[in-house]
Amino acid sequence: MTDPARRIWLWHAGPAAVPDDVLLGWLDAPLTDPEAAAEAAGNLARLIGAASAVHSSDLKRARQAARPLARALGATLRVTSALREVHHGAWEGLTWTAARERDPEPFARQQADWRTHAMPEGESFADMEARVRAWWATLPEAGNVVVVAHAGPLRALAAMLCGWDDAQLLAMTLARGHFACLAPDADRPVQWNVHPLSALATRD
Repeated sequence: MTDPARRIWLWHAGPAAVPDDVLLGWLDAPLTDPEAAAEAAGNLARLIGAASAVHSSDLKRARQAARPLARALGATLRVTSALREVHHGAWEGLTWTAARERDPEPFARQQADWRTHAMPEGESFADMEARVRAWWATLPEAGNVVVVAHAGPLRALAAMLCGWDDAQLLAMTLARGHFACLAPDADRPVQWNVHPLSALATRD
């Protein structure tokens, strides 16, 4: 049975110091404004209230957001590579347009089967999803969970908990720097609903 008091808090780390249309993946770009992230962390901590740990991707843009959040909550910061974004392989640092122009056939195959077809020298969504599932299985079954990561892992986690199909997964919008809270569904206690929140940093 799902704990009715449990909440899963998701923070999409960012924006990073690269253009929005660049495939970041495992590139270790820093945040554009760490001070704004620290301010947002304080606001989010007040919403969360209590958590024993903040779980973060080991990539810099996530760690820079997770560290002040853990500090504000008085929680342990737990960093793991399991929460990294999908590895875009040879396309990392390129835009989608540049990747298509460079590798038109692999690009077409990947777009036609985005879930299971890996990017050149990279991984598929299913590969990333498997490591997120394995990580989730190690967590206690009670208490709030706070995750600071990237769009792919956060979508995978939400889809797993909410029982979404691929269309629902792709429809989930969680822009860089934004938050969501997953809460138990009173009518379906093993399901979760997504409650998006606005970005909490006050800076432009």
